[in-house]
Amino acid sequence: MESWPYGSGSNLEGATPTRHELNFRFPHLNHLLQVYFGQDGIAYEDDETTEVQGLEMYVEGIHPTCPWLLPGLVGECHEALALFHDEDSMFWFFQEGYLMGSGSLSWTEWLPLIADTMTAHMREHHSYRWRTLGED
Repeated sequence: MESWPYGSGSNLEGATPTRHELNFRFPHLNHLLQVYFGQDGIAYEDDETTEVQGLEMYVEGIHPTCPWLLPGLVGECHEALALFHDEDSMFWFFQEGYLMGSGSLSWTEWLPLIADTMTAHMREHHSYRWRTLGED
C-alpha cells in the first residue's frame, strides 16, 4: 500500500491535456482575440491603430463590466505565459491551433502587453472597493 499513489493530484500525475482541454483555460483571452482580430475586428478598423489603442477600444466596448471581466483576462495572459514556455509553443497553440493572432508582436510581447494594459485600466478607472456582508 505504501507504493500506491495518494493525494488530490495523484491521478493527474501522468495526464496530458489535449489542445481542446487547454483551450477551456482561456475564455476571456479567446474572446478578446476574436474581437480584436476577427472579421471586422478592432485590428482592421484602422491601419494606424497601435496595439495599445486597439486594446483600449476593446476596453471601451466592455466598459463598465471591467471589474468582472478584466481580472480574469489578465490572469489568463499570465497563465498562458506560465503554461507555454516559449514563442514556438504559444504560436503553435494560439495561432496554428485556433487561428488567433498576435499582430505585429510576438506572443511573448503581446500577452504581457494585454495584461499590462488591462491592469493599468483597472488601476486608473476601477479602484477597488467592497463591502462586508450585512453592510448597507
